[in-house]
Formats: sequence, structure tokens, C-alpha cells
Amino acid sequence: MATIGSIVDGGRALVVGVIPGRGGTPERLVTRPVARQADDPQASKAPDAATGPGRLSPAEKRAVAELQERDREVRNEEERHKAAAGKFAGQPQYVYRRGPDGKLYAVEGKVPVNVNVTGTAEDRTAALRRVEAAAVSVQSPSSGDFKAVATAATAITAQQDPARPSDAQRRAEAEEAYRARQAAAADGSDDLARRILGLLA
Repeated sequence: MATIGSIVDGGRALVVGVIPGRGGTPERLVTRPVARQADDPQASKAPDAATGPGRLSPAEKRAVAELQERDREVRNEEERHKAAAGKFAGQPQYVYRRGPDGKLYAVEGKVPVNVNVTGTAEDRTAALRRVEAAAVSVQSPSSGDFKAVATAATAITAQQDPARPSDAQRRAEAEEAYRARQAAAADGSDDLARRILGLLA
């Protein structure tokens, strides 16, 4: 059983969290990738080179094949997200499930995105476009992908230039200017009426 701090997935990942299984489901691990040393003998082994304990039944072999396929899909998708997000992306993080062969397979993943952008409004807009491109860089974007875009948009909007007035400030200024014009117009009409009355008298 893997614990926090364990190296798993053929030495490619460090366990940073364990989600216990419920109702007979296996535990799930939250991991982050680790760099391999060139002189590590395990580094040259393919992650699929290990064999599971004993022989697997045909159903277990099918389950392993499905987990292997899912692992490939998840890793490819998260790498595409990371590449598309560029400098705003962190390292992919994976959630693992243990297969019948005793190995761990990535079944979910995410790429953290940092959109703490300094600079002009154009810089912030470019950052948001990059995050949007990362979200839709896969064939079937998930709800989590769209949620990441919404979160980034909120964060970028919150970082707007303090010198630039907010929408609420602009509305208040417009209302104040309107009231001032109305008051001036009312004062002007009173003056005009007095002048007309003065001419008639």
C-alpha cells in the first residue's frame, strides 16, 4: 500500500495524497512527477516491465488493458494542456488507481495554472487566451477544463489595473455627471424665465 512520500509508477511519481476507497473501490493516489537520475538502474526499465503477482485471469487482463489505455489517454491529455498553457502551466498532477496486476495507473489528471499576470490589460488578455487554448487543446474538453478557464478569467479580471476605474466607478461617475447636467439645465431654465419676465415688465 502506497503512502504519502512513496515513489510509485515505476519511479515516475511521488505520492502527495491518498484518497481512501469507499464501498469496495480501491484507494486512489494523488501524485506529482519526479525527475529521474541518469545513474538510477530503475530509470532504464520500462514502467510496464514489472509483472503482477501470479497469473491474471482474462477479466483481470482486460481490466489491466483498460487501465493502461486510460493511463496513456490521461497522460497525453495533461501533457497537451501543459504545452498549450506554456509558461502559465505547472507540472501535471495525477490520480492513480491500482490495477489487478498491482501496478498504479493514472485515471485522472490536472495541470495547475498560474495566471498571476502583471502588466497591461493586453498582457492579461493574452494570458487568458493562452489558458483558454490549453483548455480546448484536447479532443473532448472536460467540465474541469472549462472550470479552469472560468477560474483564470476571474483571477485575471481581479488583477485589473488599479488606475483604470471599475465598471461600478464608471457608472457612479456617469450618474453624477448626468445629475450635474440636469441641475445646470434646471438653473438655466429658471434664469431664462426670469429674463423673459423682466423683458415683459
